[in-house]
Amino acid sequence: MNRIGKIENIENGKYHIKTIPSEKCKKCNVCEAEQDIWLDVNYFDKKFKKGDTVKLIYEKKFSYLVFLIYIFPVILLIAGAFISEMFFENELYVVLISMLMMGIGILIIKKVDTKFKNKFVPEMEKHQLEDNEVI
Repeated sequence: MNRIGKIENIENGKYHIKTIPSEKCKKCNVCEAEQDIWLDVNYFDKKFKKGDTVKLIYEKKFSYLVFLIYIFPVILLIAGAFISEMFFENELYVVLISMLMMGIGILIIKKVDTKFKNKFVPEMEKHQLEDNEVI
């Protein structure tokens, strides 16, 4: 997955990159947060300056990270509901155990995030805008 953007600012050791929305994003514009990215300067060998157009290259591992963040806690929530429903008749216990399972999923994600933080940083290279690309 590649994203093209422009370095808007360099502040507190981070690049602020405004990216071009994908074709799908142009229509709904729900995920505006994805269009404003902050990346730590220390992760990149090349020094970029304000105004540079760059290409962000994400590895497949990034897809796994997205899965982990959004889907894993929901799976644990649903699994907690099914499993606790077999053992308890009281709906309050089912809800509490489901929420506990989801909380455990979020804690696991935080642990993975701190351990593998540097592994999910995209590569960044200079990019020349084409006629149909506007930032």
